[in-house]
Order: sequence, then C-alpha cells, then structure tokens
Amino acid sequence: MGTLAAPASFRTIDDILDAFAGPAGRGALNDYVVMQSPRYLRLLEVLRDHTPLPLLPAPNVADLGAGLQTELFTAAYPQAHLTSVGFRDHAQRDYDDHVEFDLNASYDRAAWPTVRTPFDVVLFCEVIEHLYTTPIAVLSWIRSVMHPGAYLVVQTPNAQAVTRRIRSVLGKPLYGRITNFGEPGMNPGHFREYTPDELRAMGRATGFRVEHLELANYIHHQGRGGRAMMRAYDLMPEGLRQGATVVYRAI
Repeated sequence: MGTLAAPASFRTIDDILDAFAGPAGRGALNDYVVMQSPRYLRLLEVLRDHTPLPLLPAPNVADLGAGLQTELFTAAYPQAHLTSVGFRDHAQRDYDDHVEFDLNASYDRAAWPTVRTPFDVVLFCEVIEHLYTTPIAVLSWIRSVMHPGAYLVVQTPNAQAVTRRIRSVLGKPLYGRITNFGEPGMNPGHFREYTPDELRAMGRATGFRVEHLELANYIHHQGRGGRAMMRAYDLMPEGLRQGATVVYRAI
C-alpha cells in the first residue's frame, strides 16, 4: 500500500474507509480494514485530544509494529518524523527511519537498540498481546528511547471483555491458535491479553504515569448478527468493553 492521499482531519469512520479505498472504491476494502476502522479513528482522536502532537511542529514519533494505522498517522501528521520499529516486512512501506528489533528480545538489555534522538510520541497498537516476553521488559526498553514528558499510546484487547468471559464459561480457548512466529509476515496470535489494572501497574513499574485510560467497543463486526452483537456490547458496563486505549507519559 502506498502513501494515502487523505485529508489531515480524519473526523469520521467514512473518512478512514475512503482514505484506504482510494479510487478503487470501498468494494475493494478487505474485512480487516472495515472491522478495525473505528479503532483507527479512535486512535487518531486520542492522539489529537490527549497528546501534544497537534502543537508540535516536527514531532519525532515511533510506531512499534507499523501497520495500517501508520499510514493514517503519516497522512494526518505529515510534519512528523516517523520511525518504524519491529520487522520491516510487516510494515506497509518504508518510513523516515526503521529500527529492526524483535520486541521479544527486550528481556536482554544487551540487545536493546538505541536511537539518535529520543521520541516525543510512541505508538504501540495491538502488538503487546502478540508478544511472549514480559511486557515490563518491553515497556522498559520503550521508556529508554523516550525523553521525560514524552507520550506512549497503547491499544490492546481488554482481557476482561464480555467476549472473553463468555468463551471462558463455554469452555472455549480464550485466544486463537499460536502460529510460527519466525515466518515472515506471520501473525503469531495472542499469547496474553491484559486487564486495565495490569496496564496501569505495568506503566507505573516502568517509568510512566497513566494520563488517560479508556475502554471501548471499537471493532466493527459485519453482517446482521455482527451489528446485533455490537448493539448488545454497547449495553454492557464499561469494564466489559472490547478494547483498551492507554496514554502513558514518561516521568
């Protein structure tokens, strides 16, 4: 996928879908993009409302596990210097810079890569649940490449979501099958998901303060049954919602 020809002000899900569809039209969009579009929109809203990004003339930003959200980010913030972190073959394209690093190796401080300039903002979206190492090690490395006062934004499934509780009661596995992590482009599945309290605690343990934490149903399930399920989810207490978005500030 090339650079999106999109407006800087993504205000609606339609804006997100149109940006990805381009001249081919929405009929060419795959189901994943449609499902994730509310999450992408909420990420951009959180960056706008809970970080100083709109005020920074040339922010230094890293995206750990660059993907489709990175394309939206670079369209919304063309003035940012964007460094992708992770596996180059997982990214949509080359950005301003890249750090090749398996985040699972964060347990070994000797393996930690350094960066020329500490980051102002780090994105860590829908990645932490795919890692088999301790998140304390991963967040500790992230903190080491951020300056004090910088912002880390994490999106991840809520381990206490109603869907997880139902699967547990029915005796079904909470996560999908784990695949071969070493294969290029392979999605390894979810090794572990985290509760809001765990997300708060791991931030405090690694040099961050929680500035904002919200739980939301931001996966857009398709079809009549999917829409009915989403309406049911929206009636649930906040603690049972699908996903968590956390804004940490480095201290």
